Parts: sequence; structure tokens; C-alpha cells
Amino acid sequence: MLLAVNRANNDLVIFVLLAPVVPCLLDGRRLVRMAAVGLVAIAAGLKFFPASAGLVLLTGAGVAVREVRERLVLAVAALGLVGYDLAGDLAGIGKLAPKAFGLMTFAATNLPAVGVPRVYCGAVCLMMAAIIAVGFWRSRCFSGWAVGAGDTGAWLSFVRGAVLLKGCFLAGTNFSYRWVFAIWLAPFLWKLCRDAAAPSSVRRLGRWTAGLLVVALWADGVVSAALGGLQRVINPEQAVKIAGAFFTLEQPVTWMFFACLLGFLTHFTCAGLRDLLSRPAETRVE
Repeated sequence: MLLAVNRANNDLVIFVLLAPVVPCLLDGRRLVRMAAVGLVAIAAGLKFFPASAGLVLLTGAGVAVREVRERLVLAVAALGLVGYDLAGDLAGIGKLAPKAFGLMTFAATNLPAVGVPRVYCGAVCLMMAAIIAVGFWRSRCFSGWAVGAGDTGAWLSFVRGAVLLKGCFLAGTNFSYRWVFAIWLAPFLWKLCRDAAAPSSVRRLGRWTAGLLVVALWADGVVSAALGGLQRVINPEQAVKIAGAFFTLEQPVTWMFFACLLGFLTHFTCAGLRDLLSRPAETRVE
């Protein structure tokens, strides 16, 4: 609660700004669909990580591929202008921003907790993400699976939440209030885990993702509450050691969760690019 009240104000505004993106993309009016680009650009102007939500603009659900191409060109131009305007500010703020670490934080760059030197964290994170993405791309995990027409909204909301969390995870350290974007993951995962028509590999990945999400959301809070309840039994130094040990142990679990998200995002991106590059411009998907 304190994290949400004291530090999450901008992120909650970003959440509100990005909430209408999927409804806009599924609207029957072209102007409303194009408004999704503006929402992403405005959110990116508040903090840089919402630019990752631009991935969801790749969807071609219900529109001609020509419109998707126009939407992407507009998004690249808008985000480019925002990035140019913010480049100087980000360079200065980056040196002053607090480096979150420990319980109630998450980041790929928490690798020093498991022995990776901080100077190598960025390269190691990108290499691991690339290996995971290529692995899912080459696998047959999603073979024969397609999202049902009635689940398009839930699927796009899932992609929006997944890419935002993944962007936060790879970009730097984050306090746990950014898990608010996980709200957009839940409806799709709930349906997928019970979808008998989906391939067993996809349902299994959905169940792993859902289970790991529960751990990611609640583990730090439970441990923090437990240590607070034991304050009369253990001294502060012991509590810090226990918290540090748990933080180290949970890093592989956090990476497993984000690896699962990356699997779905790889599938969405590959399918979107394949559809974008292969379909005639006048084709319309109903």
C-alpha cells in the first residue's frame, strides 16, 4: 500500500492511459482504432517503458493489412518524436534514479544476487532473452493453436500486460507496484488453462505462467509479512539475511515466469509479422 501511494502515481496514470488501447483496436471505427497509437505515445511520454506497449499495435484483428501498416508507421513516427524529446531528460534522470534491489522489486538486472557481476548484467540479460525467444520460435509449442474469435480481446490484453512487464523487467529495476499490469494477464490465462481445444503444450505453458504469476505477485509480500511478525524472535540483522537469501532463491523463479511470457510474446510477434508480410494489402480478416 505504501509503495502504491508514495511511488506509483505515474504508473497508475499510465495504466489508465493504456487501458483503452485494446478496446480502441477492436472498435469498428477507423479513427478510434488509430487513437490507440496516440494513447501509447502519450503514456511513453510519461515514462519510457510504455513504448513497449506498441507491440500490441501489430495485431491485424478485423482490419485490412494496409491499415495495420499505416498504424505501425504512425506509431514509429510518434514514438520517435517522443524519444527524441525525452532523450536528454532520460540521460540525466538515469544517473539519479534510485536503484531498487531486494524484496518488493523485480528486474532482469537483479542477477548480481546469483553471482553475475553487475557490469555484465545487461549483456547476459539480452543474451538469455534472445536464446529463450529463439527457442520458442524454433519449437512447435504453439503449432496448431489459434486464439478464438471470442477471446481476441482477452488475448490482446494479455499481450499488452505481458510486453509492459517484460519491458520493465529488461529495462531496469522496478518496485513491485508495477505488477499492476499483471491484471491484464489474468482473464486470458484463466480461459486458456481450461480451453480443451488448445494444444496440451499451450495449456501447459498457460498453467506454468499462471502458477508462476501467483508466486511472483505474493511471495515477497508473504515473506515480508512473516519477517515483520517474527520481529520479537529474530533481530534485524537476521531478518536482513533471511530476506537476502530468499531474494536470491526467487530469482530463477522470476526468470522462469518472464521466460513463459516471452514465449507468448514471441508467438504473437512472429504471427503478426508473418501475417503482415504475407497478406495482400486489401485483405480483410473478419
